[in-house]
Amino acid sequence: MIKVLLIDDEEMIRKRLKDLLEMEGYQVLTAENGIIGLDTVEKENPEIVILDIKMPGMDGIEVLGRIKGQLAQAEVIMITGHGGTEHAIAALKKGAFDYITKPISYDELIISINRALEKQQHVQKEIKLIADLKESSEANSQKANALEKALLELKKTQAMLIQAGKMNALGQLAAGVAHELNQPLTTIKGNAQIILEDLKAADSSKEGLETIVSQTQRMIKIIQNLKTFSRMTAFDFKDMSINECIDASLLLFQSQLKNHNIQVDLDMFHNLPFICGDFNQLQQVFTNLIVNARDAMEELPKGDPRILRIKTSVIKDDEGKDDVVEVVFQDSGPGIPQEIRSEIFNPFFTTKGVGKGTGLGLSISHGIIQDHAGTIELMNHQDKGAAFRMTFPVLGTQKSRLAGQP
Repeated sequence: MIKVLLIDDEEMIRKRLKDLLEMEGYQVLTAENGIIGLDTVEKENPEIVILDIKMPGMDGIEVLGRIKGQLAQAEVIMITGHGGTEHAIAALKKGAFDYITKPISYDELIISINRALEKQQHVQKEIKLIADLKESSEANSQKANALEKALLELKKTQAMLIQAGKMNALGQLAAGVAHELNQPLTTIKGNAQIILEDLKAADSSKEGLETIVSQTQRMIKIIQNLKTFSRMTAFDFKDMSINECIDASLLLFQSQLKNHNIQVDLDMFHNLPFICGDFNQLQQVFTNLIVNARDAMEELPKGDPRILRIKTSVIKDDEGKDDVVEVVFQDSGPGIPQEIRSEIFNPFFTTKGVGKGTGLGLSISHGIIQDHAGTIELMNHQDKGAAFRMTFPVLGTQKSRLAGQP
């Protein structure tokens, strides 16, 4: 029987969750504080730990760190009545699987537990497969090569599972923030616009009201990004041209790129096949890559060439079966250091200065492209700068039918 440990200083929450989870068939253990909880972890080895962040004495973040050091395979779901990105980020960095705010939705908790158990099953299968492959690799060199390939695939799978857990937890947090802020900001903007319409041109209040309108619009755009990150924004998949989407994205930044002395070299494949996609969502991906390239090349010494190369083509997929549309964005900036290349798609990771980047752009882009049954990767190349390669299944292929499916 699967063991679930509840660590919460509120007795009513412990009792309510214990009763509900026992009805689902789990063996439920409880602890009223972090010290008792750690002792229970050592004695009982639970598969799942549900841990409150705010507790007297040892707080949940410290308890989480000790649990992961003591029983790494246990999946920890954090709960709190105090929302905030600081707690979410701190918990995820310490190894939490998920982050749920109070009042706790029972359905949401069960879904999170099931996902955590699925991850554990994947890891156990991977460990067994590694053990089997290691044993068989002693027979001959061919099996040893198979082991090496399998290990690489397993590392990729594990990284994807960790990324999926982080994205889900942070997505729920972002959804709550976006919902709470969107309505009051829209009201502020609308009222300011109404007052502006009634003011005379020379009124001294006009400039201040215009600032209110522009800044609330900026905040609304940030909320739209959060909605996309949390998947609150609905996708509208249609037959579309990648070339047209790139052209539309460049048009938005035509003046900016010119002012930054950035030359755009386009190598667009004529008669590029259509894909099944959401034009606006993919425009957000390409816009983010253009902005990142612009910011990166701004660091170059005066006089150095500033070039953004964009290429589209048609190639075969990795299996050599179906056609895919390939898109490459390459800039002549300083490039991305080797030591951080594996982190660039992580949420909130950024190399930009304070106030210049949220660290969500590439993470959002990664999620959008996955929803299009596509891929995005940072390429290894000899030239200076960074190069991102994306692929999308051509309309009509079997993979293109997966676009937009959960």
